[in-house]
Amino acid sequence: MSRIKGKSQKKSSLIIGKSRIEEIKNNRYLKLNFKYFCNNQGQSFQDWEQEGLLSVTMYKFIHYSSLTMDKVFGDKFKIYDSFPINSDFTHPNNVPEDAEWASMHIKGKECVIGHILNDVFYVVFLDKNHVFYITDKKNT
Repeated sequence: MSRIKGKSQKKSSLIIGKSRIEEIKNNRYLKLNFKYFCNNQGQSFQDWEQEGLLSVTMYKFIHYSSLTMDKVFGDKFKIYDSFPINSDFTHPNNVPEDAEWASMHIKGKECVIGHILNDVFYVVFLDKNHVFYITDKKNT
């Protein structure tokens, strides 16, 4: 009986493909969503592009989206219980009141602000001046 060319290769590639899909299903990788992006507070993507921040931000998105949720949070990615009282931003009407807010530090004081639900980071603001969560300056 003759062997059909490519059949075993196709079958093995499906097995490899399946294992990759299973890995994605079993690990909660951070996902990004822009449904709640707010254009009337903070800066626009065009502003960040002109400042040279947009490409840096995209690489941060790529980095964070390659991590599972248990590895995302730390010094550069913080979760807040609620919208901060001391903020130059106001809570957008389209964002749920009980949203769990978070900030992703890009470089220096620049942050991307959003909220987390399960494994999705909903980008809401671009905060070039670190005024979403205002704190007292250290060492001043």
